Formats: sequence, structure tokens, C-alpha cells
Amino acid sequence: MLVIFGMEELANWYPDTLKRGMMVINNSLKIEEKAKKLWDAGYLNALVPTDLIADGRLKINADGKPQIQNHEFDAVLFIAPQYARKSTLDFLKSYVDKGGKLMLDGVATRDFDGRDISRQWNEIQAKAICKSFVVNDIEKSGINKREFTNGVLNEDGSFTFTGIKDTQTLKSGKNGDTFTIKCNGLAAIKTDENGKLEKLVATDFSSLTFNGKTIIGVDQPTDISVVITGGKADIMMADKNKTNKVSTSL
Repeated sequence: MLVIFGMEELANWYPDTLKRGMMVINNSLKIEEKAKKLWDAGYLNALVPTDLIADGRLKINADGKPQIQNHEFDAVLFIAPQYARKSTLDFLKSYVDKGGKLMLDGVATRDFDGRDISRQWNEIQAKAICKSFVVNDIEKSGINKREFTNGVLNEDGSFTFTGIKDTQTLKSGKNGDTFTIKCNGLAAIKTDENGKLEKLVATDFSSLTFNGKTIIGVDQPTDISVVITGGKADIMMADKNKTNKVSTSL
């Protein structure tokens, strides 16, 4: 998910002095706090200002998705739209016209030059899937929660977990499928967009289950590496005596 905030509204608190923060910005918007609420709820997101739209770094690609360099996003939450520039309005209009999943937090009645933009904003708002910031409504965007602990999401879409004691659970893919790794210490796992296993490494590994079904298991706990290519699994284990056996159901 991409969370975009309006730099123009953030920088304009006048004439309500109660909104003026320590850094002379509109503290009432709670932009960072809202992005963190999403993250804590399991919705991973990138938080960026409208400056990236104005300078062309953030754009709508040929597939109708917001893109920054090589990163594209499946949904947008737009916070603080008041005083939006034309580039921002054009960006949002293009996004929703192409079927983009837009969530809004705030209203816009005037643009950066003080012109009335109520009509333009109403057209954009009419196509938004959420018109206020409610974390529980994010499910309407079709984005699955990333429900895991002790881990991080890596650049290539894989997950790395540390400090595992006995088991680690990960929900992945469009259907929210559940992987459970039985191991101790460290594990890294990568799945494809459909939630199917691509790679796994783990220390003191015993088994991997998929929606409750064991798909990889060993007779004795061991360090393991699994790479699946073309439906075939290449498995390596730390087994000097070659006495350990592995079973698979991939």
C-alpha cells in the first residue's frame, strides 16, 4: 500500500493556531501516526509526500498502478488533500479512472492557488472505495494483512525471521494462506504472488506446513535449504553422515 500525504495541507495551519505544531506544521493531521496504525494492523505501507507527484517521481504506470522507480503499489491512501496542486488532482483522477483502489482521509475545497476544486474533488471522491480513515475498512482494498512477528519483509518479497522458538507462522499470498515453520533460531521464506513456496532456509528445522498440511518434514532437526524451480524442489541439509531423511508433499 502507498500512503500519500498532502504536503500543502501539512504546511498550512493558518488561521487555526491550535493546529500549529512545534515545527510550524499542521500537527492535527496525525499523518505519521495513521501510517503507523496501518503498519501495526499488518498493512505494510510506504509513506510519501505529494512532492513526489509534483516532480514526476511518482506516476501511474501502464497497468494503472502508482509507481516509484521500480516499485508499484496495489492501493493508495491519500491523507490531507486540502490545497492540492493540479498535478496531484490529475494523478488521483487518472488513478481512479483506471480502476485504482483509492482511500481518502480529508476533503479538498481549494487548490494550492485558492481556486474552488469542489467539483473535481467530488468526482475523485465518488470513485474512492473508502472516504475516511478507518483501519478496519482497509480490507475493502483487497490487500491482505501481513500477520507475522519477529521478522522483516525484504526487498525481493521474502521474509526473514530471527529468534524463533519452536514455530513461526506467516500468512502470505492473495488468499492469506498460512505457512508454519517448525524450527529454532533463524528462517527465511519466499512465496510467489499466489502464496506458493519458492524458497526456504531454516536452522534446526523440523517441518513446514501449508494451511495445516505438512509439505516438508525431516526425521531429525537440521539446517535446511529449499529452492523450488519449475515445480521441482532442490533440497540441501546439514547432514554429514547422510542419515537424515526428508519427506515432501509440494
